[in-house]
Amino acid sequence: MNRFLSTCFTIAVTTLTAQAQIAWTDPIQVNPNQPVTLYVDLGQTNCPNIGIGNPTPDVYIWTWLPSENLASGGNGQWDNSNEAHKMTAQGSNIWSFTFSPSLAAFYNVTPQQALSSGLAFLLKRDNGGQAGVCSGEAKTQDIILPLQAASVHDLQPADELQVSPNPATDLLNISLNSNTVTSNDDLVVELVDFMGRTALRRQWNREAWNIADLAAGQYVVRLVGEKTMWVQRIVKE
Repeated sequence: MNRFLSTCFTIAVTTLTAQAQIAWTDPIQVNPNQPVTLYVDLGQTNCPNIGIGNPTPDVYIWTWLPSENLASGGNGQWDNSNEAHKMTAQGSNIWSFTFSPSLAAFYNVTPQQALSSGLAFLLKRDNGGQAGVCSGEAKTQDIILPLQAASVHDLQPADELQVSPNPATDLLNISLNSNTVTSNDDLVVELVDFMGRTALRRQWNREAWNIADLAAGQYVVRLVGEKTMWVQRIVKE
């Protein structure tokens, strides 16, 4: 059943920005040959109620990109979702789903195809036609999440990179505790939004970084050397 193509004549597609972060992946930089976990904040969607109830209702992912030829056998029926697509509640109306054994294998596509199109999906109740949950069907709007490819740099342990305060409002302190760095290393620090766009970039000089003019949202701090990279996630308020 192709819900996206056959039943939607007018589609409101949400493309994610740092200002309204609905979904993100862990790891942020995706290796399509490894498992990838998707997180969705239902509170940021047009239908947060699909994840609210007593007891907590089941929530399912319905996805069509990078492919509908899913290793799970498909999304199921609109009124009876595939149990293999059940999301996991993480608290605060945030839900997760892990694409395994890898992102490419889940969608039955090549690694290049897995990254190039990004993810297209929505979240829904088991019966997407259930009345009284949302204004219309028991589902979110369609969500498109671009994916960031894993870097060619060797990713170093995250706890070696200290970023404070977090959340930050104006000054951001970035320090590194690693034996792989010498005083002669030329490192660049970047702030990247969740669309993969570099918002700020400069040479790392161990001084506080003024980010007061940066738009509020979630960002990734990347400290990049010739062959190494450290990554931390921050919130700018």
